[in-house]
Amino acid sequence: MSGTLVSLPDELIKTCITELNSLSMLTALEIELSIYDLLPHDFIFTRLKRFRICIGFSIESKMFQNTLKVRFPTEWGGIEVLFNRTEILHLHGWRLLTNSIDNRHARANFLILRNLKLERCDLCYLTEICQGQNRAVGEITIDEPDQLPLFENLHDLEIVRCVNLRRIFSLSAPTDFCKLESLKIIGCEMIEEIFLRKKRDLQDENSVVEIELLNLKCLILEDLPRLTGFCKDVSSIALPQLLELRLRNLPMLQSLNIVEENRSSAKRGFLNQKILSTTQLKVLSVSKMKINEIQNHLLPVSCFVNVSVMSFCYCDDLSSDILSGLLQKPKDLKVLHIERCDMVEVVFDIDRLLREGHAVLNNLCDLELEHLPTMKHIWKHGPETFVGFQNLTKLSISSCHQLTYVLSPSIAASLSHLQELSIIECRRLTVILNEETENEATQITSESALVFPRLKSLTLVDLPCLGCFCSGLHGLTWPLLESVWIDCCMEMMIFTTGTSNTPKLREISVNGKNHNMEADLNTDLRRWQQQVDDIAHISDDHQDDEDPSFYAIDLHAFNLHRQKFSRNMLR
Repeated sequence: MSGTLVSLPDELIKTCITELNSLSMLTALEIELSIYDLLPHDFIFTRLKRFRICIGFSIESKMFQNTLKVRFPTEWGGIEVLFNRTEILHLHGWRLLTNSIDNRHARANFLILRNLKLERCDLCYLTEICQGQNRAVGEITIDEPDQLPLFENLHDLEIVRCVNLRRIFSLSAPTDFCKLESLKIIGCEMIEEIFLRKKRDLQDENSVVEIELLNLKCLILEDLPRLTGFCKDVSSIALPQLLELRLRNLPMLQSLNIVEENRSSAKRGFLNQKILSTTQLKVLSVSKMKINEIQNHLLPVSCFVNVSVMSFCYCDDLSSDILSGLLQKPKDLKVLHIERCDMVEVVFDIDRLLREGHAVLNNLCDLELEHLPTMKHIWKHGPETFVGFQNLTKLSISSCHQLTYVLSPSIAASLSHLQELSIIECRRLTVILNEETENEATQITSESALVFPRLKSLTLVDLPCLGCFCSGLHGLTWPLLESVWIDCCMEMMIFTTGTSNTPKLREISVNGKNHNMEADLNTDLRRWQQQVDDIAHISDDHQDDEDPSFYAIDLHAFNLHRQKFSRNMLR
């Protein structure tokens, strides 16, 4: 009954559900409801063996797993009896109702639960959602030696904006979460540490306690203002299978070291806490944190070796020197994203990145640079010819206002696989390919004039100083170029000073209007830009015309241009 009841009046929905409740042999149910109050208090859930029940959510997955998603329940109403049969559980706005839990004798250990998401739930401890149980993860005053394990089949745990939640795991239940593969904790204001060591475990001051999440592959910690670490009373943390690490806005995070040496080297004490890991890490994303702290206390050189995706956002201390040091470590970096890092002046210092007998970042395929206010060069220094960047297929640059050019001839010659080039809102950019850059002693020859043999898409938007793509007199050939979008580049009257051969280009978008190619790219672009310029003068001279219909279509396109419509659409 997915989607069949949502649009009906509430009274009719209640009538339908009452009829369902009368089916004494009903054991499989799929149903969507808009609000929890539409579910009768006496609905018999105990008969259900297979179910997908979504209240305030839509049923999305096509795979039939026992699923329970509930948004803003006013009371339990008996639905919690399904917990031990649920594989996917998502609770949004859930409040702990003590009386309804204490009055029930059944115990929910979530025996087959694989995916748990708690969003905006008013819980202090994770296991408060376990009916009939007095213990709670993080409760340090209670020790139950015979307690049953919880969540022993849980693979994915996501906790979002649970503002009162203080801790997640208890060290006294080592079998809990042993199969956990993904842990995401986002926007929980009260969390100070992820693990809690109970009083009984703290009696031996000299004991060395380790945390092991042997199957954890993804760890995401974001916007946790009080988080100081994993646990202040442990000496080491083992994450041998970790593939993805995302850290964002953790202002209180103290030193955590990931090492791969033997565990006996880890000293007890929070500031000397170690995270034991191998070099499996593939994805590293750091945002609103200090890179120096990450380098010195969190990730040694060995953890960067296999990183293929690297992202840095709002990292105030990320300088060009630090960035060069980071980029020297991965041997297989494929994606690099840098955004709002104010100290980055040069992204790739070729002289520093060159290693004897090795290509420079030859596996990099996607480069995205956004809002870098001091960046003057993407590539700088280096010999006239070198091997590197040969697999870069996508280059995107936006809001880098100190950048005056993008490429030198030697870099352009290396980018033989580039397919997409996008440059948006760079105020000082005057040319894309600059032949007069330093270390470019010779002019490009006719044999090397094929600059981008695989380029298919070119986007140039809001570049007020851009005069042309290339100011050289030689001809350029673009054998695969199919899409060109030029908008708000009023100084760009020609594409290149020389000829431009574009055999596959049939249409070009200029200032919000599509045009069919009639001649060559240079001639057509000059004509279309001149039309816009003429319309601008007409618009200024005839502001009081009662009937401007003779230029209405082009004037509309020009007004779109003036409002930077294309830039907003891109964003």
